[in-house]
Amino acid sequence: MNYIDALRQATSRLPAITAGDETEVQAAIRLACLAFEPPSENREWHLLGFDLLTVLAELYPDPAPITLAVTTPAAADARTRAGVARLSLALADVLRAGSGRADLPVRRRLDLAAAGNRLYDAARALT
Repeated sequence: MNYIDALRQATSRLPAITAGDETEVQAAIRLACLAFEPPSENREWHLLGFDLLTVLAELYPDPAPITLAVTTPAAADARTRAGVARLSLALADVLRAGSGRADLPVRRRLDLAAAGNRLYDAARALT
């Protein structure tokens, strides 16, 4: 699957999942992170990549073994950046929604809220 199609598919799937589906959320974050391999001069773009990696490390210190079968972009063009920004906003929504789940410990709910807000702010800086 090409990268843009994978971004679209992941973005469209996220509203149907909850933050409790850790594998789907991790896969979406990892998919977004693939776009940051090629170098770029855009500061906001680099900050979004940093925030995605930070959220991944903070929420999932023991990540699930996930394989993504996509071709990575050769460069972060406008379509790639827009797709990653949309995916990041959808991730932010899922994480922030998860922060309201009463079945999760308070610490986890606070972590989800902080991660969601972090991704939302970083993605909005690109749009």
